[in-house]
Amino acid sequence: LKLQFLYFIGALNTHEMTHYAAMGMGLYLLAVCCWSKAGVKEALFGGPAEDATPNTFQYVANWVRHGVPAPKDMNEVVQYAWLAGFGVLCVVAYAVDPVGTMWLLNAWDLGVCEWVFFFSVKQYLLWLYNAVIMAWIRSRCPRLEAPDEGLELTKLDFFYLRVNAPMDMSFLSVNTYLWVEAGLWFDTPDVLLGAPWWLVHQVACTAVSAMVVLTTTDALYSLLHMLMHSWEFLSFNAIHRHHHRIVRPQDGLVDVRNYHPLELFLSMLPVVLGFYFAKFTVGVTMWSALIAFALQVAANIADHSDHDVKFLLFSSADHEMHHRLRHVNMGICLYFVDRLMGTYRPYQPAAPEERQSTGETGSALSTRG
Repeated sequence: LKLQFLYFIGALNTHEMTHYAAMGMGLYLLAVCCWSKAGVKEALFGGPAEDATPNTFQYVANWVRHGVPAPKDMNEVVQYAWLAGFGVLCVVAYAVDPVGTMWLLNAWDLGVCEWVFFFSVKQYLLWLYNAVIMAWIRSRCPRLEAPDEGLELTKLDFFYLRVNAPMDMSFLSVNTYLWVEAGLWFDTPDVLLGAPWWLVHQVACTAVSAMVVLTTTDALYSLLHMLMHSWEFLSFNAIHRHHHRIVRPQDGLVDVRNYHPLELFLSMLPVVLGFYFAKFTVGVTMWSALIAFALQVAANIADHSDHDVKFLLFSSADHEMHHRLRHVNMGICLYFVDRLMGTYRPYQPAAPEERQSTGETGSALSTRG
């Protein structure tokens, strides 16, 4: 699979890989400058926007600039304790099964240069995907009447964003490996091999498979989300409590990724299980899994956009109610589990007194306008 998927990359030597990585960084900086109409200096050393969605150079610089913040209260102490426990668990897992653990961390067995190259590409594509969707939402969808955003994000928020960035690589490495392994196309009956029936069959199967992946992932995440809100054993709910410091999410992927690293790891499970459920029921291909994943990310961006985005059964206002009331609307884009469990609450505009400053932590980029 690696030879098929990374044939071009595998043919490059270290010098060529470094060259292409530098080209990728240059394209990234060019896109940042063109989009924000800022100069290179602002793109490299700018404010919260660049801190939250950094390129590789800025990512390293942020570690030097911010470091690891000291906990300010007992809740943050508990979060650090869970983070330390997660680190110990990874070390133990590696000692027991080094091959399996390394596969989870680096399924494609990338070298250092390859890893840096794809990390840079991943950072750029996520930033670009978020920027395009947020620009479209802000130009076409009305803003929600929600509580005010409160204060800006803290150093702990930026610390989690920096930790989660390389963890995304593990997540995407495993998922892309499974997607490529699933193949490009569905098996087509001989009677449908002629065009255009082959194309019709592929489109129909891809749509059904993507919907099964999407709904299964959403249902499993809803149950996990409920657990993170309700389970107080060893203050487990403190993990997700960090994300809810954001009273009014409004910056898309920046707010989506602002959660405890252990929560990122746990959130991988519904995605992988949803993939396998579709694989053993209706079948799955790389395209159906990729479409479902892209829709999930887009729904998450819309959920944290502070705008009223509606599409078929999806409404971003439902997630705004979750951030306001916390114990309702646990789904991502579909809320049928919430309806079954009695936790669904339709959107209601915030009262005037609710729209005043709450004193909670709000959006990292609220000063950007």
